[in-house]
Amino acid sequence: MVSGAVKVATSAADERMMRTVGLDVAAALEKRRLPGFQGVVAVTDEGVIVYISPSLDGRFGVDFATAVGRNFVEFVDLDDAGQAIDSFGGVLAKPGYHPALEIRVGPVGGDRTTVDVVAENCLDSDLAVVVMNLADSRERSMSAHLMNAQAEVVRQIALGGSLATAFESIAGFVATALPGFGAVAYVREGDCFVGWGSGIDLDAVTAVEHALATDPAYI
Repeated sequence: MVSGAVKVATSAADERMMRTVGLDVAAALEKRRLPGFQGVVAVTDEGVIVYISPSLDGRFGVDFATAVGRNFVEFVDLDDAGQAIDSFGGVLAKPGYHPALEIRVGPVGGDRTTVDVVAENCLDSDLAVVVMNLADSRERSMSAHLMNAQAEVVRQIALGGSLATAFESIAGFVATALPGFGAVAYVREGDCFVGWGSGIDLDAVTAVEHALATDPAYI
């Protein structure tokens, strides 16, 4: 059950969000957000949603007004519901953080988004809720990929690698992180531009090189 720390009242400071907790509780919940996660969802020990971060309102196709007061399992894909329920049972049994869970969520009868969920059992604290950190799985994977790419480029430069190798790595990382997209990087050498690309259509490369060669702004 939810303790008196979670008040069933709408905050005048943010009526649009129709928050069901006081501002002090909302602030405490937001402090539970983990780095790299888009927001938190607070639920009772019965799985009823009592709070959603403003940053999550409308994300994954679920709005605050629709979700608050309903069980979180309603927004989990049917094929993942059993896994979500089992995991939630484990969360209830032990205070603190629990291993990440990957499930598909979204509006009832709507499109689903695969998200990473890390639950924290705060039932024995003043909050008296379970706090779920949510992040779009693809965005988290992309962020991790780009961080690794950055580290690799820095490593290459530190080891005295050539500029060509660094640019090739950057273009390749972008093309991998964004399927269907490509990248091309250019560096000026005298009066010319030398470039390295990956996943770019030849016509697009030709157009870019033509612009570089003919537009005085680039010289």
